[in-house]
Amino acid sequence: MAVRNLESLLEETPGDIRAHVNLGYVLSRYKGDYARAIKYFEKAVSLDPGNGHGLTNAAWNHMGNALLYSGRFDEAMEAFEKYRELSPGSPDPVNSIAGACCFSGRYDEAIRLAEESIAGNNHNFKYFEILGRSYLARGQWRKAADAFNNYIGAAPSQGYKTAGQVCLAQLYMLQGDRAAFDAQISNMLSADPNSIKAMWLSGLAALRFDNDTGLATAFLEKIRAVTSDPLVYDETPCERHLNGEILIAMGRHGEAIEELCAAAESSRREFCYFGRELAAALVSAGRADEAEKRCAKLLQYNGNDYALLMLMDRIYSMKNDAAGARLYRDRALAVLGKAEPGFVPLDSYISKSTL
Repeated sequence: MAVRNLESLLEETPGDIRAHVNLGYVLSRYKGDYARAIKYFEKAVSLDPGNGHGLTNAAWNHMGNALLYSGRFDEAMEAFEKYRELSPGSPDPVNSIAGACCFSGRYDEAIRLAEESIAGNNHNFKYFEILGRSYLARGQWRKAADAFNNYIGAAPSQGYKTAGQVCLAQLYMLQGDRAAFDAQISNMLSADPNSIKAMWLSGLAALRFDNDTGLATAFLEKIRAVTSDPLVYDETPCERHLNGEILIAMGRHGEAIEELCAAAESSRREFCYFGRELAAALVSAGRADEAEKRCAKLLQYNGNDYALLMLMDRIYSMKNDAAGARLYRDRALAVLGKAEPGFVPLDSYISKSTL
């Protein structure tokens, strides 16, 4: 309805800059229609290139994100630079640039930008999240945990604090630390007993820590009950993902892959995470060719995603291509060259490697 209303407004007032920006944002953030969104942002920019109405800088920022999630990194960076030119003194454009670097696997640059801004006290709280994600992507999990805790401490609202707690809970699940994971879930539920992200993560924990499909299914049903309210924010990716993981645990791989595919395709910003989960399921089901295509597509967004590189190693090993497997193994180990001791994904990978 928001799209239709904004389209109608623009039919009546085609020069309404705010309507162009808002429509582009809705199409990009909630619909994943990046191509259309970019056109509306471009129109907003053309109507007021000098930012006289104070909206063109936002248009450049949103356009940068739409370009980034379209896999057009260089163009995204150009848009963010335009955003910076029109926002003198603001830390937000550098935050966007650092976030783009993190998303695309340029972790060293993301960390440099974030740390310099934090040291110069020219930053917003979101820098800590970028810092945490970048550190974790390099296997520096203790530094990542510190950054996420700083993010939670600096976050101005409960919604942002919950986002940081989700990051920490995922980190501790990755590390197999049940007590630390449970502490984050408790914090989330104390703020919102109907937190869908907490239920989703709890369902995954029931599978990965306890191998309890019954408990995981109970969390899935709680999610469905909460999301039956039309006023609740749509969390389809989490629901479909958890259902897919339950089906995998039950040995129903065909149905599971359908659910995981739906999760990946319905996610607007976390499609790399859900796509990676789908690829891992395809590998487990022996569908190497399909998994390779999925991984190759995601690696176009981020060629330094260690988990994808590890999956490609497994895929090429399944195909008895030792040279290809070694190539991806070397790339994965290079990304994790500065990993802190005790990083479970790396330790597990090395212990299972056949090369």
